Amino acid sequence: KVAMHMELAAIIAACDVAGILVLVLKGGYLGPVVYNNVALREMLDLDVLVRREQLGAADALLRDRGYRPSDADLPAVATDAHNHAPALRKTGAANVEVHWNLTLPNLSTSIDPTGLWDSAVPAPRIAPTARTLSPEEMLLHLCLHASYQRRFEISLRPFCAVDRLIRVSPALDWEVVTDSSQR
Repeated sequence: KVAMHMELAAIIAACDVAGILVLVLKGGYLGPVVYNNVALREMLDLDVLVRREQLGAADALLRDRGYRPSDADLPAVATDAHNHAPALRKTGAANVEVHWNLTLPNLSTSIDPTGLWDSAVPAPRIAPTARTLSPEEMLLHLCLHASYQRRFEISLRPFCAVDRLIRVSPALDWEVVTDSSQR
């Protein structure tokens, strides 16, 4: 797990140099920030969010770092049907999923990712320049991921993450959560 977080920090640093804005999602944020220990939060891959117009640059950067798609026949990205590019793999490293949105497009649960960037917060425990979703947006992301994307066909891990996030975020703005969830 430590190696995964070191790789995430290196990816963030490389993206900074390339001018690619990145937000850390799910386990990459939860382990070091919410659980305060990377060993307490299982992480199967690295999930990051980039602006839609920077998907190509992020893909090229990761390929320069030795990442490759699992299936060479897959197109680089289909932003009209997916919310992330195909996972990229590298021998000895965790898979990386580069998201352009938190939700699938064109669904009743779809969100506009533009506001996510405006409310993003620093996350220096991940990396010196790391940023992530606001606690309110992270809470909604965890709930959407468990329900609409995974249809609750998963372990109790997401529920534990939601509980822990709420407990370590005493200033959580419930009006923002309510307004965002209604939108």
